[in-house]
Formats: sequence, C-alpha cells, structure tokens
Amino acid sequence: MMKKTTPLLLLTLALLAVGCNTKTTKSTNTSTYNPFSNGTTTSGTTSGTTTSGTTTSGTTTSGSTTSGSTTGGINTGGTGYWPWTYTPETKPIPSIVCSNLSTTGETCSDFDTVYSTIPTYPIIIAGGQTWGPGLNPSGNVSVGVFPTVNEMVAVTQTDTKLRVRFRMLAQPKPTVGKEYCYGRATGQNADYCPYSKLKLQVGAVPKAVWQQYLNGNNPYLGNYMRTITHDGSNGISSGRCSVWYDLPHTAGADYVIVVKEISSDNECRYQTGLGNTSHVSCPNNTVVRAASCTSFEMQIQTDYTNY
Repeated sequence: MMKKTTPLLLLTLALLAVGCNTKTTKSTNTSTYNPFSNGTTTSGTTSGTTTSGTTTSGTTTSGSTTSGSTTGGINTGGTGYWPWTYTPETKPIPSIVCSNLSTTGETCSDFDTVYSTIPTYPIIIAGGQTWGPGLNPSGNVSVGVFPTVNEMVAVTQTDTKLRVRFRMLAQPKPTVGKEYCYGRATGQNADYCPYSKLKLQVGAVPKAVWQQYLNGNNPYLGNYMRTITHDGSNGISSGRCSVWYDLPHTAGADYVIVVKEISSDNECRYQTGLGNTSHVSCPNNTVVRAASCTSFEMQIQTDYTNY
C-alpha cells in the first residue's frame, strides 16, 4: 500500500531542487603585514565559487608591497673608510658629509726626485706623541721609522745649513686592537672624519738634552721647537709640502731632530659637516686624538747633502 504524498513534502522537495542549481559566491578578505614596509599593511581579496556542491578554486590577488627606506648613520672605520676595507674600533656616524677639504701647502714636485739623495724619514705616530731618535716602539707597531740617536747625529752634522721640510700624507688606517702606529691608544671610538691637513712642531734638540728625555727626565723642549704651518696658522694639506725651515743650531754641535705637538682638522671637518662653521676648532687645527694615527715625511738638508 503506497503512502500519500502530502503537499508539504512536495514543497520541500521542490525547494531542495532549486537550491542545488543556485550559484553561491563566497568572498574572504585577507591582510598581510610586511616587516620591511615600515608597518604598512597591504590587503588582498580571495574569492571562490561553489556550483552544485562542487568547489572551484578562486583567484587570489596579492596586495602590493612597498619597501620603506632606511636613513641614519653608517659604521665606518676611524678614518672615514668603509668597514669592509677597514676594521678598527668603529663609531656610528650621523648622515653628514666630511666637507671643508683643505688644499693649502706647496706642491713640492721635487720631493720624490731627491727622496733617495737626501735623508728622508717616513713618520707615522699617534696623536699626543713625540717622535725622535732612540725611541723603542712596542712589538705592535708595524709602520714608521725610528733611527738611533747616533744615526741622527751623523745626519745633522753641519756648520751653516740645517733645514727641514715635510710632506703630509693621508690619515692611516690602523688595524683593530693593534697599536699600529707609535703610541696609539686602542679601544677608543674612531674619528668621525679623516684629516685633510696637519700642523706640527719641529726642532733641532741638542743630543745631551734629548738623552735626558729618553732617560725619562722630561726636559723642556719648547725653546728648540718651531711650528710648521702653511701661512702662520693653517695646517698643510695631505699630499702637499711645507717650505724649507731653517733650524737654529750651533756649528759642529750634536743635534737630533724632534717632532711633536701634531694637530689636524678632524674635528673641524666634522663640525663643518654638521653646519657648525664657526666652531672653535675651525679653521685652526686641534690636537690629534690618541686613538688616531698621523702620517708624514721629513727631509733634512745640511752643508753635506746633495740638493
């Protein structure tokens, strides 16, 4: 015996048939955080279509990513060189340009010509140090020349002429953790800007007085020194020379040449880069820091040199 089909059952079956042929669209919003876009969030939309119970994969549209720019300091070595070529103690440097490059000094085109015919000394020492014969650098010092006292006395023997001149060289790049140049202090921050000029004092010091210095008695040397500059106050630029300076002396006496009180424009260049053009360090040089090296060459003329 068949059961009767009620009108309610027929209506239900009809609704189910219609539902199976209806297309339903499903949409989902997604958000992606980009860690390189300074916190910017970009959105994408994912949509899918379901037909008669079958799912068709929707198309995903990715949001665009914009990389943020990074500004700020760079870590350089103590002389303004990039860290992949120089690895001493480093210091973060603000976004400045080490400007105010010096161009003072003589061109001295004959410096190399007479390099091997007159006494020439390459000198590389740290700020605050005195250079002279007989000093004994530690084993960490890898550059520079230190003659003995007797070697220097032999060079400076003269009657009337005892003259010196200097050629300034670029600031050296010390090796991290090493003294490198005579007297350099390690473990300190490096210079913001490399120097572009140097100023120093030089003098012919009697051998007996210098021997007291070597013995630790610390005699006063100021009476023998004179300042080497370009125009009375300005330093001499890297790659350029001083004029010849006559050093006071007594004919036939024993002398050594001593260099001290080295100053540079490191601080002035940094302050100029910051816009402080009237800073106290400009235009005159300030004393080179103990963590920094200086480099220059000295030539000597006497009655017996072939120049």
